[in-house]
Parts: sequence; C-alpha cells; structure tokens
Amino acid sequence: MITPEFSDDHSLTQISNRLRVLHVTECYEGGVGAAVDSLISHYEAAEHGLVWSGARKVEDNPGIAADYEMPEGFIGRWTMIRRAVDDFKPDVVHAHSSWAGVLCRALPLGVPVVYEPHCFVFDDPARSAKVRRIYQMAEKVLARRSAVTIVLSEHERSLAEGLRPAGRIMDLANIPTIKAWSGERSFATTAPTITMVGRIADQKDPGLFAHVARLVLADNPDVRFTWIGDGDPAQRSILENAGVRVTGWLSHEAVRDELIRSSIYFHSAAYEGFPLSVLDAAASGLPIIARDLPCFIGTGLATAKDAESIAATLRHWTKDEQAARDAAKASRNLLQSMNVEVQREQLGQIYAAASGNLRADGNYRKQDANA
Repeated sequence: MITPEFSDDHSLTQISNRLRVLHVTECYEGGVGAAVDSLISHYEAAEHGLVWSGARKVEDNPGIAADYEMPEGFIGRWTMIRRAVDDFKPDVVHAHSSWAGVLCRALPLGVPVVYEPHCFVFDDPARSAKVRRIYQMAEKVLARRSAVTIVLSEHERSLAEGLRPAGRIMDLANIPTIKAWSGERSFATTAPTITMVGRIADQKDPGLFAHVARLVLADNPDVRFTWIGDGDPAQRSILENAGVRVTGWLSHEAVRDELIRSSIYFHSAAYEGFPLSVLDAAASGLPIIARDLPCFIGTGLATAKDAESIAATLRHWTKDEQAARDAAKASRNLLQSMNVEVQREQLGQIYAAASGNLRADGNYRKQDANA
C-alpha cells in the first residue's frame, strides 16, 4: 500500500495543477479491474489514485500515483476511503461497482462522487424479485449522492433513469484493454478452442458455460473449452468437471495470448453493463456469441437465449470456416464506435460535470447537476 504524504495546509493547486481522480473498487480483478486500469492508462489529463481490494496487481499500472489497500469490513473500508480522500485530495471520487458505490455514498466524503455500477445488481435475473427490489431501493437512496452516474449501454441508461439520480446520467464508451491484433487469423476447424474471460461468479454464469461445453463436446470431443479467470471454488469445479480448462488469474499479456490462440469467444454472463472481455475478444479478431442480453442489442454480435441454441451456433462455427469468418466481421465492426478518443472525450465531460455540484448535506440537486 502506498500513501502520499501531504501536509494539511496544501491546497489542490499547490499539490498539482492536474485534475485529481480517486478511483475506488472492492473488486480490483476481472472485468472491473481491467476497466479501472484502462481508464487510468488512457486518461492522462488527470492524476489518478486508487483505493482497492482484489486479486489484481496494482504495480502493473504505472499511471497510479498512489494506492490504498482496503481492509475487511465496512467500517475499515470506509475509514480507508476517508483517509485516501484526506491524503490524495481528489477533485472527484470515481466509484466502480456496487459495493464501492455504497462505500463512497453512504456517508458524505466532501468530494463529488462519480458512480459507475459496471452493471446494476438488481438487474440480475437469477435473484428473487424481493431481493432485486431491496437492491433497487438501496440504489435509489444512494443516487441522491451521485454527481454523475455512468452508463455503458441504452439498457443501463434506462435502469439508471428509474433510480431518479440527483446528478446527471452520462454515457461512457468501453474500449478494449488490448491492442487490436493485426495478424492473419486462421479459422481452421481442427481442435478449435472456445474461450470465456471473467470472474467465476454467479453473474458470469459458469454453469451455462459448463452446460454448453458438455453439449458441444458430446458431438465433437476435439473442441477445447477454456475459462480465463478464477473465483468461486465450487463453480470452478463445475467447469472443470465439464471438461473446461480453467487458467486462474493471468497477467494482461497472458490473457491477450490466450485470446489470440482461441478460435471463438462465448460470453455466458447472465447480466452485464457492457463487458470489456467481449471488446478484447473483438480486438483479437474472434467470432463472438453471447447470451441474449439487452446490452448487446444493436451491436451486430450473434446472441442466443439458451444453451441448446448457443451450442448449435458453436457447432456450426467449428465445422464451417466461412461461417466463423463472417461472424468475426461483426466483431471488427463493434470496435468502430468504441475507441480511445471517444472515451477520453466522454470522460473529460463526466469529470467536468461532476465538479462543483456538492451541497453541504452531501446530496445533489437536479438543477445543480444540470446547470
């Protein structure tokens, strides 16, 4: 853990003339960790701090000026966030994912909070209606303390609008975390590898991935299934028992190498904001099939509603080289509207909108946020 030493009488301008953004996440791993690293790496107009817990290595991102590792427990974590705000003196706190959103907005920090849910938990179809309503009500209460709510898709925007946040709702384009591969991809059908990237958790639905693997392997045992990531041990066993190779957490370079060696990308998640792993698969030139989720509407990517339909598409692509090649074209098209330049411009607008709207009670008013 790194903590900068600033005297209490230093103002923001005395410390640095650059915008200072303090990112907060309790899951610095998987897609959220990759998204945080990507924003920090590409938005050089700001100086970035990070409050974190998770499996990712902070030292892998040289753009992080200071980091603070959170302990266990709500009080300990909130206290660390409070300490980081006092030390780093940010202009904006950027909370990534649901629990970070709770920690940063439950009590006033005295700094505008930009909230990026990375998909709302109450959108999880596997949870009971009662549990989803509880999560939604909690988000609605906390939305009064959001200077800006970041959304990644039209579906996520509609969910955010239902919370009636006091601050603005603003779009942010996700971008791949790996450089687009310019090599010539082979779509040969001998021993193809079908890959998924993500944390092994309910949201990513490893059970569906395992089910599809069994269906495809029953027809063609030469197909290889790989899950890049780690997580819940019981669900990891389900994957491995279905014949899926689980890599565990890998370095950024190793993930890229795994994707380059893959033949098809299958995204099994049950709900999403907009997953970076899909964009990384697109940057790797892979044909992509995903669960039929609202965030993929209008992307041109192949989607299907159930395991049998997904398995049928995968069988087709593993047997028909031209079909796989045609599907990969949709992946390349996806990258046209999601690039670094668009994201930089949007992020600058988001941080500008967040500044200057904090009220004495820690809340925001609609007219203040939109002024």
